[in-house]
Amino acid sequence: MSAFKDMVAADINNVFFNAGELADIFDVQGIGKIPIMQDDDRILERTDNSALGTELGEGLIFVRAADCPRMPQANERMIITDKNGRKAEWYVRHIVENTGVYEIRLHRRKQEAYG
Repeated sequence: MSAFKDMVAADINNVFFNAGELADIFDVQGIGKIPIMQDDDRILERTDNSALGTELGEGLIFVRAADCPRMPQANERMIITDKNGRKAEWYVRHIVENTGVYEIRLHRRKQEAYG
């Protein structure tokens, strides 16, 4: 691996997915507690109406591929619990993998919290 790729891999693990830096620890049903980086600003850029993206219950998260037993699939249900114990039911709208990181666009089918 090149020196640049090594630096990028180190940054992914030590900065982006560091719970003390940019990530937060969430409990994902079927996977366990993993660091997830949320990107609320980017999801707002992808909607025609910035307020609409939030109202419809959309989200964009980044997860290390190494933390998942397999790549989630479109329309797959994900139940995610935050550090305060709040659960939310999400569905995968779109997913791509880049440099060992899954970019997962989520949406809710229901507005209320799961449990």
